[in-house]
Amino acid sequence: MLLLECKFFFVQKIEAPIEIHAYTGYGNKNSIYCYGRILKKTKLYNNNSNNKLLQLINTIKRLRSGELPHFNFTFDINGFTKKHKTNTEGFYLIHEKINNEKKSNLEEITIKVLQEDVSKKFKKSISIEVTSEIIFPKENATLGFISDLDDTIIKTDVLSKYRWKMFYNSFLLNVTSRKAIHGTSAWYNKMHKNLHPFFYVSNSPWNFYDYITQFLHLNEYPKGPLLLRDYGRKATDALQDYEQHKKHEIEKIIEMYPQLQFVLIGDGGERDADIYLEMYQKYPGKIKAIFIRRLGDIFHQSRLEKLAEGHEDYFFLFKKAEEAEVIATRLGLV
Repeated sequence: MLLLECKFFFVQKIEAPIEIHAYTGYGNKNSIYCYGRILKKTKLYNNNSNNKLLQLINTIKRLRSGELPHFNFTFDINGFTKKHKTNTEGFYLIHEKINNEKKSNLEEITIKVLQEDVSKKFKKSISIEVTSEIIFPKENATLGFISDLDDTIIKTDVLSKYRWKMFYNSFLLNVTSRKAIHGTSAWYNKMHKNLHPFFYVSNSPWNFYDYITQFLHLNEYPKGPLLLRDYGRKATDALQDYEQHKKHEIEKIIEMYPQLQFVLIGDGGERDADIYLEMYQKYPGKIKAIFIRRLGDIFHQSRLEKLAEGHEDYFFLFKKAEEAEVIATRLGLV
């Protein structure tokens, strides 16, 4: 992959420090797509601390983020400048067409964001610079991989009784104590081959972006954009599309790369299988394979088996990553 560093520059007049969360994005030779958020600064305790009370406090702080709604800023993409603003929850989305004829050096494109017009809201003036990345597939890449997170690569126990294990894992454990699903990192890297791009699409909230990003790094998963969602609010714009988030993000990725076929990886805990089958129908010839990790009781297993009927040539159920790797080898993915 080619990594494109996007530098964000803000000059602001504020009473208290603020922070810009510039999330890793993706792009092709004609456009870029990246999210971010502007918030009042929150000081977290050490993510690696084993103190569960501190981890719970961190979780509460993340969820009680101080949004800066309708916050005006401008961004510059290689000389192209445009004004923009955050939405009601402090999010922004930069989805812009670019015109770069130098295909061999797309990695040199930079994004600069200069904050303006803040005197209407704040008194003090401080300057903030944040760096993000846009990931471009290499020209010889032929595949793209889209993976879920919870119970696909990170043990969450979404289907536990009353979801108490899910809350324990997500809210009380530090990032170094979270368990990866055995074998998935090795399997992913064998398919990645330092060539094919990976995308992680999850229903987890953006508030845990730093935590999840650290988990992916610590467990050596292929680097790729992490696409999360806003939580608990009825959608008022595309950035707050709570119910259809996963489906819509997958569609955007597929449509961004007409030259790639995709492999979709998820689990049977929620609606991954349903969404992936819908993508197969909507984009003929674009979905090479679907992998669903078996989860749940007899009811969940029966439902997965019924979904798989008639799709056995591309829809694969597995329990352990080693099983999936054998199938992937047969398909030429490894």
